[in-house]
Amino acid sequence: MNLKKSLLIISILISSSIFADHGWQRVNYMQSTIFTAAIHVSNAPAKVGDVLGAFVHGECRMIAPIFMYNDTSYVSSVIHGDKADSVYFKLWQHETGMVIDIPQGTILKPGGSILQYSIKISN
Repeated sequence: MNLKKSLLIISILISSSIFADHGWQRVNYMQSTIFTAAIHVSNAPAKVGDVLGAFVHGECRMIAPIFMYNDTSYVSSVIHGDKADSVYFKLWQHETGMVIDIPQGTILKPGGSILQYSIKISN
Protein backbone atom coordinates (compact mmCIF):
# COMPACT_ATOMS: atom_id res chain seq x y z
CA MET A 1 0.00 0.00 0.00
CA ASN A 2 2.85 2.41 0.76
CA LEU A 3 4.30 1.86 -2.71
CA LYS A 4 0.98 2.85 -4.32
CA LYS A 5 0.78 6.00 -2.20
CA SER A 6 4.38 6.90 -3.01
CA LEU A 7 3.81 6.40 -6.74
CA LEU A 8 0.66 8.51 -6.61
CA ILE A 9 2.44 11.35 -4.82
CA ILE A 10 5.36 11.22 -7.26
CA SER A 11 3.03 11.28 -10.28
CA ILE A 12 1.12 14.25 -8.86
CA LEU A 13 4.34 16.18 -8.26
CA ILE A 14 5.65 15.42 -11.74
CA SER A 15 2.40 16.33 -13.49
CA SER A 16 2.04 19.57 -11.53
CA SER A 17 5.56 20.64 -12.48
CA ILE A 18 5.03 19.69 -16.13
CA PHE A 19 1.71 21.52 -16.39
CA ALA A 20 2.68 24.52 -14.25
CA ASP A 21 2.26 27.90 -15.86
CA HIS A 22 2.70 31.58 -15.18
CA GLY A 23 -0.52 31.87 -13.13
CA TRP A 24 -1.52 35.20 -14.70
CA GLN A 25 -5.19 36.12 -15.02
CA ARG A 26 -5.89 38.58 -17.84
CA VAL A 27 -8.32 41.43 -17.19
CA ASN A 28 -10.44 42.54 -20.16
CA TYR A 29 -11.50 46.08 -21.05
CA MET A 30 -13.81 47.49 -23.72
CA GLN A 31 -10.86 48.85 -25.73
CA SER A 32 -7.49 47.41 -26.61
CA THR A 33 -4.22 48.09 -28.43
CA ILE A 34 -3.10 45.78 -31.23
CA PHE A 35 0.43 44.64 -30.36
CA THR A 36 3.16 42.82 -32.29
CA ALA A 37 6.76 42.40 -31.13
CA ALA A 38 9.98 40.51 -31.77
CA ILE A 39 11.49 39.04 -28.59
CA HIS A 40 15.15 38.25 -27.94
CA VAL A 41 16.67 36.80 -24.78
CA SER A 42 20.45 37.22 -24.47
CA ASN A 43 20.69 37.98 -28.22
CA ALA A 44 18.82 34.76 -29.11
CA PRO A 45 15.16 34.28 -29.97
CA ALA A 46 12.78 33.50 -27.12
CA LYS A 47 11.52 29.91 -27.22
CA VAL A 48 8.24 28.54 -28.47
CA GLY A 49 6.26 27.72 -25.34
CA ASP A 50 7.41 30.88 -23.57
CA VAL A 51 4.70 33.46 -22.85
CA LEU A 52 4.80 37.27 -22.80
CA GLY A 53 2.54 39.10 -20.36
CA ALA A 54 1.68 42.81 -20.42
CA PHE A 55 0.96 44.57 -17.12
CA VAL A 56 -0.47 47.95 -16.11
CA HIS A 57 -0.13 48.79 -12.40
CA GLY A 58 0.40 45.07 -11.70
CA GLU A 59 -2.78 44.06 -13.54
CA CYS A 60 -2.35 41.56 -16.38
CA ARG A 61 -3.66 43.00 -19.66
CA MET A 62 -2.24 40.52 -22.20
CA ILE A 63 -1.07 36.90 -22.28
CA ALA A 64 0.60 36.04 -25.59
CA PRO A 65 2.41 32.83 -26.58
CA ILE A 66 5.72 33.12 -28.41
CA PHE A 67 5.82 31.86 -31.99
CA MET A 68 8.70 31.55 -34.46
CA TYR A 69 8.88 32.91 -38.00
CA ASN A 70 12.11 32.89 -40.04
CA ASP A 71 14.26 32.16 -36.95
CA THR A 72 12.83 35.12 -35.02
CA SER A 73 10.45 34.88 -32.08
CA TYR A 74 7.32 37.02 -32.05
CA VAL A 75 4.08 37.73 -30.25
CA SER A 76 0.91 39.04 -31.84
CA SER A 77 -1.99 39.92 -29.58
CA VAL A 78 -4.01 42.75 -28.07
CA ILE A 79 -3.29 44.59 -24.83
CA HIS A 80 -6.53 45.42 -23.03
CA GLY A 81 -7.01 48.94 -21.66
CA ASP A 82 -9.21 52.02 -22.03
CA LYS A 83 -6.53 54.64 -21.23
CA ALA A 84 -3.07 55.51 -22.51
CA ASP A 85 -1.38 53.90 -19.49
CA SER A 86 2.24 52.79 -19.19
CA VAL A 87 2.54 49.07 -19.88
CA TYR A 88 5.41 46.78 -18.83
CA PHE A 89 6.17 43.21 -19.77
CA LYS A 90 7.12 39.90 -18.18
CA LEU A 91 8.41 36.81 -19.95
CA TRP A 92 7.53 33.39 -18.56
CA GLN A 93 10.04 30.75 -19.65
CA HIS A 94 8.27 27.41 -19.89
CA GLU A 95 11.40 25.25 -19.54
CA THR A 96 12.39 26.71 -16.17
CA GLY A 97 9.11 28.21 -14.94
CA MET A 98 11.06 31.44 -14.39
CA VAL A 99 9.42 34.86 -14.87
CA ILE A 100 11.66 37.67 -16.13
CA ASP A 101 10.56 41.24 -15.38
CA ILE A 102 11.32 43.42 -18.40
CA PRO A 103 12.03 47.04 -17.43
CA GLN A 104 11.39 48.25 -20.98
CA GLY A 105 7.84 49.48 -21.46
CA THR A 106 5.65 51.61 -23.67
CA ILE A 107 2.37 53.55 -23.63
CA LEU A 108 -0.93 51.93 -24.62
CA LYS A 109 -2.83 53.30 -27.62
CA PRO A 110 -6.46 52.24 -27.08
CA GLY A 111 -8.15 51.79 -30.46
CA GLY A 112 -4.72 51.92 -32.13
CA SER A 113 -1.68 49.72 -32.51
CA ILE A 114 1.92 49.20 -31.47
CA LEU A 115 3.51 47.23 -34.29
CA GLN A 116 6.99 45.81 -34.83
CA TYR A 117 7.98 46.56 -31.24
CA SER A 118 11.29 45.04 -30.17
CA ILE A 119 11.89 43.53 -26.73
CA LYS A 120 15.50 42.67 -25.85
CA ILE A 121 16.17 40.87 -22.60
CA SER A 122 19.67 40.34 -21.25
CA ASN A 123 20.07 37.94 -18.35
